[in-house]
Amino acid sequence: MKGCIKVSIVLVLTVILILPLVPEGWVAPAEGKTAAAFYKGKTIKWYVPAKAGGGYDRKTRAFAPYIEKYTGARVIVINKPGGGMMLAPVHVYKGTKPDGLSLSSVQTLSAPSGQLVGKAGMEDMDVTEFNWLAGIGSEPTTVFVNSKLPYKSLAELRKAKELKFGLTGPTGTPAHMARLVMQEALGIDVKPILGIESAPGVILAVVRGEYDGSCLPPVRFLKFIQQGTVRPLAAVAKERVEELPDVPTVYEAVKGMGIGDEAKFWIDRMVAMCELFVTVVTTPGVPKDRVEFLQEAFKKSSQEPKLLQIGKKEKLNFKYVTGDEVAKEIEAFLKLTPARKARYTDLMKF
Repeated sequence: MKGCIKVSIVLVLTVILILPLVPEGWVAPAEGKTAAAFYKGKTIKWYVPAKAGGGYDRKTRAFAPYIEKYTGARVIVINKPGGGMMLAPVHVYKGTKPDGLSLSSVQTLSAPSGQLVGKAGMEDMDVTEFNWLAGIGSEPTTVFVNSKLPYKSLAELRKAKELKFGLTGPTGTPAHMARLVMQEALGIDVKPILGIESAPGVILAVVRGEYDGSCLPPVRFLKFIQQGTVRPLAAVAKERVEELPDVPTVYEAVKGMGIGDEAKFWIDRMVAMCELFVTVVTTPGVPKDRVEFLQEAFKKSSQEPKLLQIGKKEKLNFKYVTGDEVAKEIEAFLKLTPARKARYTDLMKF
């Protein structure tokens, strides 16, 4: 009996001595509670920054069953359009718990671009704090013009006194970036035209001659190329795109144009963002083991034969990139000199 009392006194004294050393808010983990055990039976909310039925939505919904398979959680896809494609990511950044149960697909360029220009709602955000899980889809964006125009290359576009360039979506999308490159890097006078929100609307405006050209994924306007009403000039990609094997990449298109380091810088940034067209994030502050668990789930999902078949059939351009690689490109994009940042901000605010 006395022995038990002595042991109890020792335990109490030990707790009293150790307690001040425990960080405030610390909670003892459940014994053996791995990330896999945490996710099993839970519900993941995966937000999409666009309306149902579009490319972002279809990519996300195609992935969702496989994320369920590799996490053991139920995945609910929620469309949350608005805010220049940033309403969903901002919600995950600011309005969700850092438990790894909230994801958002991201139109990748919109995130660093919104931060640079001080987009409303993003003033106090640092997108590098997101936990970037994976890149899941690229978009081989292509510059094209009305076929009645005499221009057959980017070099020939320099002859245009002014190019009416139809833009869709929020500032900071690849179309806007392409316009920046053509204007700043290549010296082409581009007049941005806004007002039509959908890609089909912009394409038809180019076909009718209301706009001179635009920059969109070729799958969107392939039939008009085949009809001879629009002419593709350059693919914003490192390699020629499958749908347009005869169309040069932007790197091939600028050869012989005598471009300088500034042009090369913006072309590299533009290509990198198009290669990472759709990425996925979770909330800042999520425990490292859960982040790594989710990253592994995306890696495994991206290798699923059925998913790849869906991507090929529906031309969804699935392309897996690790979360670490995405984070690296985002950081590189944000590292602009003061002069470049000022000019980028000026061009993106119109």
